[in-house]
Amino acid sequence: MKETIIFGTYSARDSKGIYEADFDTDSQKLEFPHLSVKIGAPTYLALSNGQNIYAVDQEDSMGGVAVFDYSTNNIEEIEKHLFHNSSPVNITINEKYKLVFASNYNNGFVQIFKIQKNGDIKLVDEIHNMGHGILPQQSNSHVHYAQISPDGKLCIADLGTDEILIFSINKNGRVISKISTFCTRQGFGPKKITFLRDGIHAYVLGELASQIGLLIYNPSTETFAQTQIVSTIPDNWVGQNGCGGMHLTHDEKYLYVSNRGHNSISVYQVNASDQTLKMVQNVPSEGCFPREFCLDQSEKFLFVGNQKSDNVTIFSRDSTNGTLTLVSKDNFIPEPVCLLCTQ
Repeated sequence: MKETIIFGTYSARDSKGIYEADFDTDSQKLEFPHLSVKIGAPTYLALSNGQNIYAVDQEDSMGGVAVFDYSTNNIEEIEKHLFHNSSPVNITINEKYKLVFASNYNNGFVQIFKIQKNGDIKLVDEIHNMGHGILPQQSNSHVHYAQISPDGKLCIADLGTDEILIFSINKNGRVISKISTFCTRQGFGPKKITFLRDGIHAYVLGELASQIGLLIYNPSTETFAQTQIVSTIPDNWVGQNGCGGMHLTHDEKYLYVSNRGHNSISVYQVNASDQTLKMVQNVPSEGCFPREFCLDQSEKFLFVGNQKSDNVTIFSRDSTNGTLTLVSKDNFIPEPVCLLCTQ
């Protein structure tokens, strides 16, 4: 079977843009990598129902979101929404409410867009946060992630202030009010939240601390409490590290995290009774500075983008224990930082 992998890149070269390649699940080879769209540093991509791609875009002093039609499996531009700001660091989609959230790391705010009938987006609201943390990387607010919780609240992770902010929001994307704030330990640097389907348990990734926190969400009080914290790197590691991506398998049995600096992927087994994590493997990413990664549709393969070594590593995945086995590492993509898998 053939699957298409889409790559967002950080490249400042003439070849910068969105790349595509075919993955043959039988031969386990990545075939025909090519530049599909020239666009300024599309460091994050999000795909809506297989129909539209929303990409980070940076052009000179302006940054924002570029919208592409992907309904025919060809990437065709619909519109660009650029502002006199730095580009977003992350884009997320809520399919239920047809909303797109663009998190701005440098300026500490989230832009909320409503998806229109043709796939284009309209800016409907913004949330700005202020504050700082204890580390040099936390001199001001660094909003890194925004997403709707299972009970319909907007959760925002601010790496700069060590906060997870919860807001009430209506179906049109308008923010109603701030509900609560959960403070992680100082220097944790929360960058992503992943809710489990039960709507109660969530994992928060701490980029600066190289840790994952297990949170319990109380719908009645609309607050978080932390019940576990685990490291993403071995205890004997003494070099610098920052976490990259975090993904939970569809069956919610395994969690994967990339480590930039330690240059590895950590594999965790999820305890079915209480959703606590146990590391079962830490495997080299076979490249330098792994950013985002993705699982294929069958979740039998995992693809890692190594930004500083210009290569994509492919692992096969054992569904019985979650562990990874190297398939190949010499797959050239310039500065890959975000990966999406489509059929």
